[in-house]
Amino acid sequence: MPLTFAMLDKPSRTLWWAIRFTLALVGIGSLGLLVLLLVLNHEEPTWAFGLAVAGSVAFCWQTAVLDALVWPKYFPTK
Repeated sequence: MPLTFAMLDKPSRTLWWAIRFTLALVGIGSLGLLVLLLVLNHEEPTWAFGLAVAGSVAFCWQTAVLDALVWPKYFPTK
């Protein structure tokens, strides 16, 4: 959020790229967490595991798709 507030206060190309880089890292990290969740489950899947996977998929959608790919299109620099 500090980078976003800085961008709103004083827009620059450098801040825009810093925000995109940060959002991409978060998206990659969330995808990594989803993969680990799926790989490290050695037991029979339960309803709680299903909820964890569903929540992780929703988090990945938010961070890897919406934040990293869609958000920059609607917040361009001039």
